[in-house]
Amino acid sequence: GRRERTWSEHEIKVILGQLFAPKRDDEQVQSAIARYRVGRKVQFCLLNGLRHSEMNLIPKTGINWEARQVRVKQGKTGNYKIIGPLGPTSMAILREFYDASKTDLVFSRSGNISPKFYRILREACARAGVPYGRKNPNGLVLHDARHTATTQTAHKRTYNGRRQVFMDDAD
Repeated sequence: GRRERTWSEHEIKVILGQLFAPKRDDEQVQSAIARYRVGRKVQFCLLNGLRHSEMNLIPKTGINWEARQVRVKQGKTGNYKIIGPLGPTSMAILREFYDASKTDLVFSRSGNISPKFYRILREACARAGVPYGRKNPNGLVLHDARHTATTQTAHKRTYNGRRQVFMDDAD
């Protein structure tokens, strides 16, 4: 059947904690940077409910900086949707990747997903003690972030002053 798993608040905290951790002694500088970038992409997916492929295909021309909106080509239908207004964290992530990108795309060179991305996410989950992968019973996958974002958006106003780790209010 359809998968409806979401990331728990604890899972978000410990996985992002691993991805954003300082460089480890046994780690190359480039690996630490790659791990941080995966963390920022995961954070963007959690905040905005995008599929990884949708995020990877965002063109630089698809960003409206003033309105804090992004035009996204939907993975399943091929239709375009506008997301936003985006909050400050999402805008900062967009700016970071936009400025670093040497192609027309914000989050990737070619629009393809790097296999290294999933290896880094799997390792972060392992270090955080969170089951990972479709073949693992109750294993977490990045696509679940999409359900997490939509669930959290639906419940956002019920939390009032208590902000979630990954919430990014546009206010």
